[in-house]
Amino acid sequence: MDGTSEVRPGRAPDEQPGIRVVPSPGGVAVVAVTGDVDLAGAGRLGAAVGQALEARPAALVVDLSGVTFLDSSGLDQLVEARRACAVAVVALHLVVAGNRAVARPLEVTGLAAVFTVADSVDSVTATLDATPAADQDHPRDR
Repeated sequence: MDGTSEVRPGRAPDEQPGIRVVPSPGGVAVVAVTGDVDLAGAGRLGAAVGQALEARPAALVVDLSGVTFLDSSGLDQLVEARRACAVAVVALHLVVAGNRAVARPLEVTGLAAVFTVADSVDSVTATLDATPAADQDHPRDR
């Protein structure tokens, strides 16, 4: 190896993932991620999850449907997000929407069985809306 980093075709070497924290109806926070989630940008995912959890949402959805590449650094941030959600007593859902760039690494590592995976943000919010009101109370508020 000559010390240069590998750049995949069509990708700038310093490309960062696009990450937005979006409040959603019913107290659900959505972290929408696009682009590559690799060593260069994975920390931004963790920071966005932390920001979303500060608002004490009823649930957190990490929308990975727009991710084009996910490496072990990104997977590590997802595992950390799961831990943070467990501590905060917040349900975590990943939206993969059949995206092979995300589904494949989750499957290969066995993490697909660890996370609650959904096809869309709407399907998560619909499921949460269908939950009886008593179950929707935030556990820390009881």
